[in-house]
Amino acid sequence: MRREEIVKILESNETFNEVLNIIKHECHTHGTQFDDIPNSEFISGGAIANTIHYIFNKERFDRPIINDVDLFVFNFLDTYWGHNEVMIDSFIQSDLQRVVGDDYGQYFITNTGDSINMRTNERMGIINKVMLDVYSRKSRNVCEYYSELINNFDLNCCMAGLDRLNNKIVYTDDFVDFILNNKIEVTHLKFPLQTAYRMKKKCVELDTITTNFETEILLLKQATTFHGGNSFGEVWSEKIKRDYELFAENFEICDYHTRHQLDDDMRLKFYKSKKLPMLEVEVLYQKDLASLLGYDKNTLLSFWDLVFRGKYNDEVTHNLNKFINSMAESPHNSTCGLNGLFILKCLNTSKNYFNGEFKYEYLVRFWGFYNYLLKNGIQVDVFIVDNIKNQMKIISYFKKRFIKDNLFRSRYFNTVIDRIRYNKSMEFNLSSTDYSDKLAAFKFGVKNCWIGWNGYKLTHRFYGGRLGTLDF
Repeated sequence: MRREEIVKILESNETFNEVLNIIKHECHTHGTQFDDIPNSEFISGGAIANTIHYIFNKERFDRPIINDVDLFVFNFLDTYWGHNEVMIDSFIQSDLQRVVGDDYGQYFITNTGDSINMRTNERMGIINKVMLDVYSRKSRNVCEYYSELINNFDLNCCMAGLDRLNNKIVYTDDFVDFILNNKIEVTHLKFPLQTAYRMKKKCVELDTITTNFETEILLLKQATTFHGGNSFGEVWSEKIKRDYELFAENFEICDYHTRHQLDDDMRLKFYKSKKLPMLEVEVLYQKDLASLLGYDKNTLLSFWDLVFRGKYNDEVTHNLNKFINSMAESPHNSTCGLNGLFILKCLNTSKNYFNGEFKYEYLVRFWGFYNYLLKNGIQVDVFIVDNIKNQMKIISYFKKRFIKDNLFRSRYFNTVIDRIRYNKSMEFNLSSTDYSDKLAAFKFGVKNCWIGWNGYKLTHRFYGGRLGTLDF
């Protein structure tokens, strides 16, 4: 079956109704009341994804595998907490009995910068009701958060849900990949050990192709060398004992002291990966992969898509590998600590970043621009957009508007940014990866810049090369 055909089936009303009716029947069979559940409460995760998998594979299965039904309830709050480590630690302590990373990450930041915290859960028969606190900066339209939630699930085979307000299936591109290839892939790296066990269980339940199982396990082992997430509690201790072989082959316990003194005297256990093989890129740059990727787990996923999963066409793969290899000898590596793998960060923004017209020269130009921003103390994320062609347009706009006589108009640039941040909607546009939104924000800032520059001597800074030379 082609990808377009899968999408057509997922988008059809018939499929939505079939999935919903199966879930209703399963609840009623187990004596669980379903009809009184408000439509705004979002059913997603394993039950929905497994049912869809069954619909595409009826010749292989008699019925869908439904262990329980996860129901997510969104509670919008006025206070915006953002990245609050105290809150995260507090939640981990209060809900340790359920265990960090049992099924889904308990805390995450959405693409729009809102934070979602999984606060409590309760059982209602076969239904597992999960309460979510949403600290929203922009919207209280609950449907906008459905896709944000499933995009934070740790396996592609779980990334689907039912939007009962609009009578449609919500799914991700990764979930379409799963249906298309019948292979489970890791999509989130918060809790590597727990995800390893969940992946093994799902492979057996769904009878998937497992030729990629070892490389996905290697990905999870690599993730343990990054910061955070390498711990488990009492519940997971029991699960590990039931299948100790997977743990013994890939992980080992660390002698770290607990970070928390808990009222019930429970302790987190810490673990690390057993010895990892040296990857080609690590040999090339003479650095470990975590350092090369800036300890960014999302960029690690992008690296895996490129090197191990074959997600990109031959042209993109060839150009990216050529670029990464050539940058290993770049003098910029020693001057600003940057390496050729920086380009993979763009794939965190959009997996379609390299779709459309794509030339090797674009990468070289972006490299020069990226370095220039870093050297001038400018936040790079402000200029990253959704694809490489639009990236070239943004670079040209920056060069035209903020470079004069080969000098960076730093004071003018900072004033424009300040004007943008005074307007909430424009600030949101600036943080967007949409080219039109970002350009609109800059034009707003320029239009509302109150300082006249005629006859004013601009402040500027230079770094490296001959005076006035730009690399982009």
